Amino acid sequence: MSDVAKQPRLQLPVRMRAKLVQFQRRVWIVKLVEGLCAAAFGLLVSYLAVFLLDRFIDSSALLRTVILLTGSLGLAGRRRRR
Repeated sequence: MSDVAKQPRLQLPVRMRAKLVQFQRRVWIVKLVEGLCAAAFGLLVSYLAVFLLDRFIDSSALLRTVILLTGSLGLAGRRRRR
């Protein structure tokens, strides 16, 4: 076996570990809020698109539903960055 495999793993101090866990929770909350805002923005944009489209032409219920679903699901399919 190599010497690297025999070395014990490094341990973080308890205080630093607690701060890391707190930071991870904060990042998780920020990412969750970011996702919710993106979903709300997608719904708002699709609603405005339907609103403006209805001002110029008489759109069918199917077209309005497709626009709404596209706005709702379009942001859900975006890639997550890590």
